Amino acid sequence: MKVNVLEYLNSIIEGTEVSKISIKRSNSKIVIKRNPGVKPLKASAQPQESKESPKPAESTKSSNDFTVKSKTVGIFYRGTAKNDSPVVKIGDVVKKGSVLGVINCMGVMEKVISPVSGKIKEILVENQKPVEYGNPLFIIEKN
Repeated sequence: MKVNVLEYLNSIIEGTEVSKISIKRSNSKIVIKRNPGVKPLKASAQPQESKESPKPAESTKSSNDFTVKSKTVGIFYRGTAKNDSPVVKIGDVVKKGSVLGVINCMGVMEKVISPVSGKIKEILVENQKPVEYGNPLFIIEKN
């Protein structure tokens, strides 16, 4: 195992509340755990606000809403590459199979695909933030 892969995985959870990352590929498995008693350091700089920052997950969810969840761990990008503009924004209408963003997992860009047709109601993860398997990414109001 190359040290830079381990450093990359550690950098994903550094500065977050994430306590464990587990990746299984072929015949190998990597698990990185943080001591739960140690709080990660928070950046002291003020976060930059944008016009389209994700809404908090406090809104009411109707039975017609579908939550798109992460299928891998990595860094979430709202565009199709690191510095691309967002693929979708709140209010956009998407079709089943539409690309909503990507997750970079150890240099492999995994597309986030919409499993339903509908309107983007909420974007739950900020651009270039770490995600874990099963994290909610989007809420789509189904057609």
